[in-house]
Amino acid sequence: MYSLAALYFVCQTHLFIISLAQFLLLLHSIRLRPSKLNHSLPDLPFVTIQLPVYNEKYMVQELIECVVNMNYPAHLLEIQLLDDSTDETTSIIESVIKNTKTDFTINHIKRNERLGFKAGALKNGLTSAKGEFIAIFDADFRPSPEFLTSTLPAFQDEKLGMVQTRCGYKNRSQTLITRTLAFGMDLYYCIEQGGRYQAGVFFLFNGTSGIWRRTCIEEAGNWSSDTLAEDMDLSYRAQLKGWKFKYMEQPQTNGELAPLIAAVRVQQYRWIKGGMECGLKLLPLIWKQPLGIYKKFHAYVQLSNSFAFLSIFICSVLSIPMMYIKDVYNVTFAPASMFVFGSLVLLLQVFVSILKSKEYYLKSNFFYEAFYYMPLSLIIFGGLYTENARAAMHGLLRRKTPFIRTPKVGNNISKSAYVQKSTIRLVNLFELIFILYFILGAGLAFYYNNYDFFTFHICLIIGYATIFYHSTTENR
Repeated sequence: MYSLAALYFVCQTHLFIISLAQFLLLLHSIRLRPSKLNHSLPDLPFVTIQLPVYNEKYMVQELIECVVNMNYPAHLLEIQLLDDSTDETTSIIESVIKNTKTDFTINHIKRNERLGFKAGALKNGLTSAKGEFIAIFDADFRPSPEFLTSTLPAFQDEKLGMVQTRCGYKNRSQTLITRTLAFGMDLYYCIEQGGRYQAGVFFLFNGTSGIWRRTCIEEAGNWSSDTLAEDMDLSYRAQLKGWKFKYMEQPQTNGELAPLIAAVRVQQYRWIKGGMECGLKLLPLIWKQPLGIYKKFHAYVQLSNSFAFLSIFICSVLSIPMMYIKDVYNVTFAPASMFVFGSLVLLLQVFVSILKSKEYYLKSNFFYEAFYYMPLSLIIFGGLYTENARAAMHGLLRRKTPFIRTPKVGNNISKSAYVQKSTIRLVNLFELIFILYFILGAGLAFYYNNYDFFTFHICLIIGYATIFYHSTTENR
């Protein structure tokens, strides 16, 4: 029993440390002011735009048509279609290029094998790229014509290696899932990215909507496919080499949020497992560098974020034994302590992110969006604790898995396009087991008059039930 209590305490402590770091980032983000757009640059450099695509038949035509509208001299810009597709995407690319009237050079680079996945495609494209600067966009993102003229002036600082712009989402009101995901992404860009940049600690290239100095990529060791989070990996290696990064709220580049739970599962698994792999790879390097304790602290928190999902899962599973231990051994626990401080920090983060994203919220029903979807998003995605913990464990055990792209379908929501049905059914079985488990927990909490745990279990029941419902109905 004491070993269970000790494990519970360790997991709670880890979650408290993460919440403390988030509170500090919140304070830094409040001080962040929007970057002033500067369109003046003495000498325009040659730029390569890389567009990594893999089976993007719903997206690739619109992507090409958007990028060729870039406001930049044609003789100083090339576009690389880094195509690893195995479906009709390749023929669509060839047709669109053939029929697109543009002065820009468009190079269709087709690989026979998808070696290294996205990282491999970017690295391969770099060998023939002519650009001094490399802009990267995923297939679902649509940069504004002023993207290059807005970001390139920042590179007058010769130590600046990368500029990351904020991502917006064109389909945030499409489904219940996209509405709840949007809250998380607003928090990430407003608090996590903005706060880290303002604090002068490590922050990340997000894999899209950013522009790199080519020399920075090369000096940092180029793209690597030994983790599923190639963007996080290169970001840390570049900053460890002394390169500076810049975060810009504008220009905002809109992409697509995953509209179905099946797609969210794929995306979350890759992010969490990749984050754990990067932590194991990079944290030993971080501790050896003379970076200062504050910078190391935030690096530790970011690189151990995936472990938080294991901590949350363990705490939720142990919540029922903890009630027994408290009752029998008269041990004082604060059952909701891992959430109390974190929840207060989160509420403050939501308030700040809403103020920073006021362009959207002022156009919508402000109170409905803020006070309905915010708590709903927390409850719903609590239902993914089990699968997120599984992803973190796979990363911790260094289990090798392929890079599975997040399906992007635009307005063509095809339920069969996301994952195999057999996988969903297996996951649903575990979700159902945990629904029943936490129903038992809620009953015991009510019996023991432990209303902290009772509230916690009710939220978990709703979360798992919501994910279970959406997963099973999406498969019909």
